[in-house]
Amino acid sequence: MTHAQPQKKSFFNMNVDLMHGPILKSLLLFMLPILVSNLFQQLYNTVDTMIVGNVLGDTALAAIGSCGSIYELLVGFGIGIGNGLAIVAARSYGAQDEDLLKRTVVGSVVIGLIASLVITTAGFFGLHALLQLLDTPAEILEDAYSYIIVIDLGVVVMFMYNLCAGLLRAIGNSVMPLVFLLISSVLNVGLDLWFIAGVGMGVRGAAVATVIAQGISVVLCVLYVLARVCILIPEKKHFAVGSHLYWELFSQSISMGLMSSIVSAGSVVLQYGINGLGTLTIAGHTAARKLFAFTDMPLISMANAGSTFVSQNRGANQPDRVRRGMRQMYLYSVVVMVAAVVLMNGSASKAVSYSYPDMPLSQKGKAVSGSLDLASYAETNGNKAVIAVCDYAGNETYYVINLNGSGNSYGSLVAFQNSADGVGGAWTSFGEGVAKNETSLFASAQNMVCAEYVNGVVFAQTDNGNLYGIPYDDFLAESIDLESTYIAHLDCVYQDLAYSYGQGKLFGLAAYGSGADSEFVVNSINLKGSYFDEELWEQVDAYQEDWVAGRSGVFGLTLACDDAGSLYVMGTSVDEETGEESTAQLWKAALQTDWSGTVFGPFRMVGETGLSMNYLQSMTWDHNTETLYWAQFYPMGMSNLQMTLQKVDPATGACTQVGTLSAETCAMFAPLSEEAAAKEAHANVPVIDRDEVGAPVLRDDTVVMSVGSARTLLYDLDPWYTTHKDVIWSSDNEEVATVDQNGTVTAVGEGSCTITAAAKDDLTKVDTCAVHVSALDLSLEGIISAQSAGIGSVTGAATYKYDMVKSEPTFGTEKKITWPEEFQGFGQSLATSTMGRGSMWACEYDNTGMIYEIDPETGVVKDMLEPIDGDMMFGMTYSETTDLFTSIMNFYLYVDQPFTHEAEQEIIDSYDQEEHMFMWHRLDMSSYLKASDQNFQTGETGNGSIVDVVFCGITTLEGEGEQYLSQDYLGKYAPEISYKPTTTLVLLDNVGRLWYIDEMTDMKKVTGETGSTYFTDATGAMMIPESFNGVLSLGYDTDGDGTDDSYSVFVIRQIQETPLLDMYLDGTMPRITYHFSDVAFAGRLEDGTPMFVMSLYDYWNNGITNELYLYVPGHETDELDHETWQPIRTPDRLFDLGDTGEHNIVATIHKATVTGGVSVQTEADAEVVNTFCGFYQG
Repeated sequence: MTHAQPQKKSFFNMNVDLMHGPILKSLLLFMLPILVSNLFQQLYNTVDTMIVGNVLGDTALAAIGSCGSIYELLVGFGIGIGNGLAIVAARSYGAQDEDLLKRTVVGSVVIGLIASLVITTAGFFGLHALLQLLDTPAEILEDAYSYIIVIDLGVVVMFMYNLCAGLLRAIGNSVMPLVFLLISSVLNVGLDLWFIAGVGMGVRGAAVATVIAQGISVVLCVLYVLARVCILIPEKKHFAVGSHLYWELFSQSISMGLMSSIVSAGSVVLQYGINGLGTLTIAGHTAARKLFAFTDMPLISMANAGSTFVSQNRGANQPDRVRRGMRQMYLYSVVVMVAAVVLMNGSASKAVSYSYPDMPLSQKGKAVSGSLDLASYAETNGNKAVIAVCDYAGNETYYVINLNGSGNSYGSLVAFQNSADGVGGAWTSFGEGVAKNETSLFASAQNMVCAEYVNGVVFAQTDNGNLYGIPYDDFLAESIDLESTYIAHLDCVYQDLAYSYGQGKLFGLAAYGSGADSEFVVNSINLKGSYFDEELWEQVDAYQEDWVAGRSGVFGLTLACDDAGSLYVMGTSVDEETGEESTAQLWKAALQTDWSGTVFGPFRMVGETGLSMNYLQSMTWDHNTETLYWAQFYPMGMSNLQMTLQKVDPATGACTQVGTLSAETCAMFAPLSEEAAAKEAHANVPVIDRDEVGAPVLRDDTVVMSVGSARTLLYDLDPWYTTHKDVIWSSDNEEVATVDQNGTVTAVGEGSCTITAAAKDDLTKVDTCAVHVSALDLSLEGIISAQSAGIGSVTGAATYKYDMVKSEPTFGTEKKITWPEEFQGFGQSLATSTMGRGSMWACEYDNTGMIYEIDPETGVVKDMLEPIDGDMMFGMTYSETTDLFTSIMNFYLYVDQPFTHEAEQEIIDSYDQEEHMFMWHRLDMSSYLKASDQNFQTGETGNGSIVDVVFCGITTLEGEGEQYLSQDYLGKYAPEISYKPTTTLVLLDNVGRLWYIDEMTDMKKVTGETGSTYFTDATGAMMIPESFNGVLSLGYDTDGDGTDDSYSVFVIRQIQETPLLDMYLDGTMPRITYHFSDVAFAGRLEDGTPMFVMSLYDYWNNGITNELYLYVPGHETDELDHETWQPIRTPDRLFDLGDTGEHNIVATIHKATVTGGVSVQTEADAEVVNTFCGFYQG
């Protein structure tokens, strides 16, 4: 046996001695080059991802991402084998057995080559089928295969590098593998750019670049070994390896390879689910997986270093050094994991103290102690600490310590801070002096918007309108169960909440409008349950919201209430002359007594703060110190955000900054101390008796259904805090409708019945809902497509017919849409369609938005037009009156479309170089949509839209009569105008509202004596001010003199809230967007009431069908309610028609006809109109 000799130190021979000297230092020195190597090796695939994403786009990126788990499986197995072989080599080196080391090198190369050949062969014959099995979208399947097959064929190259690098590390040299990898990494970038962008090889070029670059690193490794590491160069005699050594190498390598591949195999299963969600989701998952891979590398690198350390010291027969090294590696892993949580989560500050108590083997089974210095860090790192304890065996336990003492608040204030992506956030605690070091309590997937503390309960509201009553003890315990603390769904989503101890009431601030038209209202929220108010002499319902104060012209964002019961609002106003927005102003409304009792006086401005404000924020009155605090937020730029804690002088509005916050902060409240809660001034609080039996409060008084449909009734409980939550359901006529014990009502036959919900523990506590069931007769026609893999991917467009007779539906496709040869190759996925001029007209979305004219008798495309606006349309309608089409795309409205070849050149000529888009007949509706947005948080902004509310469908109403408007489309009073529409457009938005837009053609623009401009018709009978909110126009030069002399004028008449809006707020409506939904006029009732059929596709959740609804609007009657003096209104009716069947999607509607089952409503059906309530504005 010959002995390995110590290697002389130089740059090219930088071996680390792992068998002598300080263990942790040696491990870190040895591990760091491995870490950097792993980073650069990960960069191979990451650079492919970055360059492909930027050069070739999302689809190509998705192709790489869709096979990413297979890549990790192939490479991971090969790397695992290499690491296993290196372990045997390291043990030989530690034992200083040079002969065994060289025989190990030979055996490793042989086993590695065989393993590579097996992997490559299996991949060559099975990868394409595996990609199909993983549900890889058809549009990226071939690109994905072209990438992964090259990687598979190059597995031998990747294995050889990892084997060479592993052997060098086995003898303590981790630097040179890094040097070679750095060289090849730089080369990989250049080759990527050349093959992908230069040569045009596409996705395959990225894989070729990777294999070539790693091949060069193999060559460099081999040359280095031959030149300077003779200890790894076998002689002829060493090729006689022996079966025992082969078996040891095989077992070690296979075990390591399988260990690596098991995790990757799980990723392959996960990839199956990801691939079914479409290319954008695949691309997002790919990026997230890369980020995770980088954060995991410090642990993997130490594991690689540890395997060499253990192997060398085991070979050197130093078991005690192995145990001590393992203990230090365990501690290192704990520190790294805590650091990863800090970096990725942001919910912790930093590691501030360590303790390494001595744990020699002789102390096994005995307790040890250590000390941590935390108190001195509380002021700068928050009052919450997480202690991680790791024992000798590597078992980890985490403990949370409240540095203020168990059961105490972490800080004087508690608030919700939104995450950067706007989805969820975290509850935090802080106080004066906060310096971006808030104490994180716990994360929340729900977006909270406002909160207030009352008698040990935190009343908090989410952005969908749900109000919760959360025990404050749950905040300290860092666990909230929203389901068990749910109170009710409120009509308004509030900006801020405040409790008045003087009145014993909870108030909410709601704001709406914009600019000079801004307004805020303060509502009381009844938490006392249903009762009769003797002062007002009226019944007050549980959770009823009533107006108590407000101010027009001010956009209020925060609310607080002092001990005297005065309300404070922080908001901005706009100077009507200059149009400039003010800085934040403090407004106050004090209580006063008059003939009607104790009421709030008008809001009067206290003073200017000199600070700006926008978006969600909060204000609270700290009743412990009688101090007014404001969590101010104002974005001065994308990366320059003002986020401060201000102390506000309630007498002047002057602000003093007392802290800096780390995120947009809302829902702020100040928990009362025991001392403050005991004061008489704070005694007027709700009495909570959880043993009181709760009465169900149904959200619907009346519902309409079609035979065979089902609907679940939602309810709240009065009082909300009851522990008696069980409800018994019953129907008084099961021949009309039945109800199960989940509240799901099933319509059985025509007629009416009453559904009763009764408290199980007190059957006298009940609420009822009237159910009216109709047997509908209707017919729908349109175009539908078959769903394929990926969001919105379809094939096989065809016409369909949907018939309903006595509410029994039948559905079937009829004529397949076909393309003659001259129209092939332009995309056959149809997004929308309509009937007009005896033809079907459809727009495709798979290419550039070509417009097809289709023969309705045969389904054959007979003509093709260039795209409107160079883009695709997602809604189309035709007016027989004007013989023109109108289209929608997101927030754009394309009007007066002739759909002729003669117009194609005009479209091309309309291209605006500055706007980089076509302007032909386009109306930008984004400002109107934004003004109507009650901060619905649809998620559209940034996902193809600049506004959250977008248009989803469009239809035409002909024959609308004279219109008299004294309010604009937002419901604000304005000077009255009157006109008679030429035609009327009805648009469906993504929160379930209908927009009525009247069009008047051949109008003239005139200027009055005061300089105001008007639109008028030829007779002068119509006078429409251009300044009327919601008036748009499109001018035409009809005489060729270069000036517009004829106008099409559009008036947004009304936004009609349908029952779909209630479903949206309840979270039960499909999440529709501007893709693949539709609305169609379905005729009128005898009294002229229009009916509409809606086809809704849940795009964002990759719905498998279109859901169908029939909507019949209610109407106001001449009667007034004598208590509210509001007009009596017949209720809206929304019938659930079922769906188009699984995997039948993008159901457009050309024709909708209702022939039976819907009757005219009379005053006997009427109900009181709900008063308007604004939603919070972000």
